[in-house]
Amino acid sequence: MRRIDIMFYLLFLRISIGGMFFLFTCKSVNYKNLDLRLTSSTDSIAVFSIHEKDYGSILPAPLAKAAVKWEKNIDLSTFVPLLSYKKSVLSSENWDQLIKEEELSEIQNLLSKSILADPAYGYLVLLKREDPLSPLLKILRSSFLIIKTEGGYIFAIPDLNQNLTFNTQYKFDDWSLYQIPKIRSSIKQEIKIKPNQINLSIYREEVGDNVKFYDRIIIFEDLKYLSNPLLFRTPDIDEIETKKQKNDVIERLKTLEELKRNQLLTDEEYRDKKKEILKDL
Repeated sequence: MRRIDIMFYLLFLRISIGGMFFLFTCKSVNYKNLDLRLTSSTDSIAVFSIHEKDYGSILPAPLAKAAVKWEKNIDLSTFVPLLSYKKSVLSSENWDQLIKEEELSEIQNLLSKSILADPAYGYLVLLKREDPLSPLLKILRSSFLIIKTEGGYIFAIPDLNQNLTFNTQYKFDDWSLYQIPKIRSSIKQEIKIKPNQINLSIYREEVGDNVKFYDRIIIFEDLKYLSNPLLFRTPDIDEIETKKQKNDVIERLKTLEELKRNQLLTDEEYRDKKKEILKDL
């Protein structure tokens, strides 16, 4: 074999192996973070269908496998206008509508087309808002994950107004390339729900005495996952502590009653101990 032929063979082999490695790497990334298929888009919105059932890499365990395949459309205007986000961490009163009316109308249209064209287990919506001071290089990107369950829907917000800066004028592929992050519990108030007459609540997870609040996960209609009573915001730390104290007092009173019932305390000891416990309320 001539030397030039050997060089071409080695070059071809190197490119082939590199290409296989690249494909394998891309497949692994997609598998770990769900297989996203772009189904509809505009200059500022991208809708992806998700054909995997397991959302364990994104949602809390009780919700991870709740997804069922979509069979009909959803009317986002039923509940999304009730959601607000905190614009500033420095003010408790500085809130704004999560999705503007004109944005919601456009998202609804694209999502409806996606559901009709490609029924899936969930849909990811990316919303781009341009930076008014540097519209060609900076944007704010939010993501919304919409999942159908047996009894209703999960509406999650993995990212909210994420700042993205580009070195040159960005293109669609630049801001629509996305991996969905894990949604974690928080004691901060970022999202709140306007009180209403529908089954809509911030998700709460209870594991023994431990309670976690996820205000970036909104449950709509599904009684299995709705908080009882409905939660329209994440409670303040003081509220959580007060509730824990009350629960602790109730448990101590139950124990006291049990001791008295088993005649392990005198009437006087029972009265004194009860007064002591009630002081903690």
